[in-house]
Amino acid sequence: AHAGRVHWVTTVPDIPFVNYPMGVETLSFTLMRAFGTDRLLDAGNLWYWPLGAFALVVLAGRLGASAPWRWFAGGLLIAAPVLVGQGVTGYVDGALGCAVMASLATAVLMAAGGPGSTTARAILWGVCLGLMAGTKGLGVGFAAIQIITVAGWLAIRRRPARSILTRLAFAMATAALIAGYWYIRATVESGNPFYPVEVRLGDRVIWAGWGLQTMMNAEMPAWLAERPAWLRPLLSWLQPDAPARGPVPTSGLGYLWIAGGLPAVALCFVLLWRDEHRRGALVCLSALVALHLLLHPTPWWGRFTIWVHAVGVPCLVMILARLGAAHQIQWRALAVVLTLGVLVLVGYETYPALDHAQRDGRLLGRKDPYRSALAYILPEAAVDPLVQDMLAAPVLQRTPWSEIGVLVGGCLAQPPGARKIRVLPTEEPIAAAMAAAAQDMRWLIWDAKVMGTPPVRLLTEAARVSQHA
Repeated sequence: AHAGRVHWVTTVPDIPFVNYPMGVETLSFTLMRAFGTDRLLDAGNLWYWPLGAFALVVLAGRLGASAPWRWFAGGLLIAAPVLVGQGVTGYVDGALGCAVMASLATAVLMAAGGPGSTTARAILWGVCLGLMAGTKGLGVGFAAIQIITVAGWLAIRRRPARSILTRLAFAMATAALIAGYWYIRATVESGNPFYPVEVRLGDRVIWAGWGLQTMMNAEMPAWLAERPAWLRPLLSWLQPDAPARGPVPTSGLGYLWIAGGLPAVALCFVLLWRDEHRRGALVCLSALVALHLLLHPTPWWGRFTIWVHAVGVPCLVMILARLGAAHQIQWRALAVVLTLGVLVLVGYETYPALDHAQRDGRLLGRKDPYRSALAYILPEAAVDPLVQDMLAAPVLQRTPWSEIGVLVGGCLAQPPGARKIRVLPTEEPIAAAMAAAAQDMRWLIWDAKVMGTPPVRLLTEAARVSQHA
């Protein structure tokens, strides 16, 4: 938004969680430019929400749910707290989760059969793979799993090799058209198509970068780190309302998963095992979700695994549909009761987050509901006249910064376009700061946690060009 274009961010690891590709961010940026407002910058996830909902509708139908019930499956996405809570934030995991759900649904249609021509299904699958890979680099790994699984599934079903290769070619070509740009650009800019993440094969580093698992596991809560790796996802799932509990929600998949989806999957295997048509779709879908969890470096983290609902919700809805039919319950009445129950449950899960925000001083009232990020994080600095003077400057310079510096940077980035922020080079930063001071750039943010105590010559120069050093 500041640059006015989609540009390459060069300050990794200073901004450590920049993760190319940036399809969702580009969508938000395009909307900001089109409508002339920055209020849509944090709405990137919302445009992907229908994608996830339709995926659940398709999968529920593929497992045998009738038309009213399959639409109820799409509506149940509102019962995933982490998806709701992060739907209007800069995190793109909600969009990624919805794209993964869509790719899973179309992969099942490719492998186990579905409506439409084979070519049309292959292209649709490719579109979903491209949206997934265009959101985060992990999407490429997920796409590889799906392509290998679908190819193997079709081979087991004795489909002709030429037919399999044709379907895969259509899907991969479509995905490359949508997401390939990001990986080509990353290769040109850095030499690593998955920049800034390191890619290795065993002990051999193929493309240098930052260890994804190390970066992500650094956020793991201490109580979870003490447990075996295989047990962590299960313990995380037992924290259904985690978005209201601190900055790193372990789960947030909601009661929908732990009390509904997970047992429903097991029950579905019992109910559908003799139905060869439905059983194939269920086995394929369950295998894909399990393989995705095995690949993921942090399967215990709820906001990165929203897509497990792709198997849980359709199974739950299929069982509810059969339950209603078996007991001759009118689907309209049952759907109304269940919908009201979901809304009450979501409200119960969401309220603690709002209550926490109010007690914590972020949420104020109806007229002025939220304090600014600066007033919330650094309340004393927000009212300091010098800080107000600094915020009024058109250009600021800064050193590389620590975690608190990143938070300050988020404050300085609001509103977009208000000021430019220049990062001092890592080599000879003092000389660069002195040169900037000579050009009448009055403000330098020095992060002592990273850079240490400011040198005397810099303080002397600051005192010379300004009354405040």
